[in-house]
Amino acid sequence: MEDAEAGRRYDSRSGLERCAHVSIPLDPLGLLAPRIALAMLAGLLPLRALAGPLDLHIAADKFDEHCVKLAAGEVISYRFKSSAPLDFNIHHHRGNEVLYPVRHAQVRKLAGTFRAPAGDDYCLMWENKGAQAVTVRGITEP
Repeated sequence: MEDAEAGRRYDSRSGLERCAHVSIPLDPLGLLAPRIALAMLAGLLPLRALAGPLDLHIAADKFDEHCVKLAAGEVISYRFKSSAPLDFNIHHHRGNEVLYPVRHAQVRKLAGTFRAPAGDDYCLMWENKGAQAVTVRGITEP
């Protein structure tokens, strides 16, 4: 289901927002395709599928998020630069509550490493609160 006004997609079964854009690595043997397809149906991707370059274009007053299932202790590193300040967070859902283990307001560049305190579905989110579109370039790595 899509909320056209907000430009967000939701998984009606779980109530979680689905990933807006995802970079999937090449898989010449086709070994990852079935697992990635199942994860995409659930709105989540394995960490190795999330890893890679970021090239995001976020319209004014919109957001982009990449969601991934992390096991307890699993790590993801991120590094990015944006053409204008934006909000960045890593969040996850527990029932109706949204928890933000990482939250930065109005940054143009950022690098960090996040270690999941518990197994859960985590989303990296870039939110453009400005009046102009923003370009974000960077990388995420396991």
